[in-house]
Amino acid sequence: MDVDVADGRATPARTQGRWLFLGGVTLAAMVLAWLALDDITTDNATQFPGEYRMLAVGGVWLLYIAWQLFRAGSRVNAVLTVASLAAATLMAAGGIGHKRDGGWSVFWPQYIAVTWAWVHGIVVGILMIRRGLKEPAPFDSAQGREAGSHD
Repeated sequence: MDVDVADGRATPARTQGRWLFLGGVTLAAMVLAWLALDDITTDNATQFPGEYRMLAVGGVWLLYIAWQLFRAGSRVNAVLTVASLAAATLMAAGGIGHKRDGGWSVFWPQYIAVTWAWVHGIVVGILMIRRGLKEPAPFDSAQGREAGSHD
């Protein structure tokens, strides 16, 4: 949970909104990464600097998400996120285009690793949104009940 700096208390509303925001941005980043991957693997161009930048931005975002998951106590998800991202980066360092090795195949290890990292990013984004939706309602300590409830 986030801690309110002014009085040191956790603020569930801020935590809930944070997970919804992080999950939404993660899904948007994964959509952009998929568009970049699709362009790299299906286009006839020889260079893809913009697309590789989009993949890099998605990778940096996933590193940030891994750190947030780690801080929130979801260490397994954080380690899996870093591992899938590292595998994709190492496998695809030489490129992923359809001209590679004389023909296109979805079974290239590079393509599989990058697609796996993308799928993992989608799953993490969905899980963060789900976590944000399941967070408890903020507690109004002055009234002794959930905020917004009227007995």
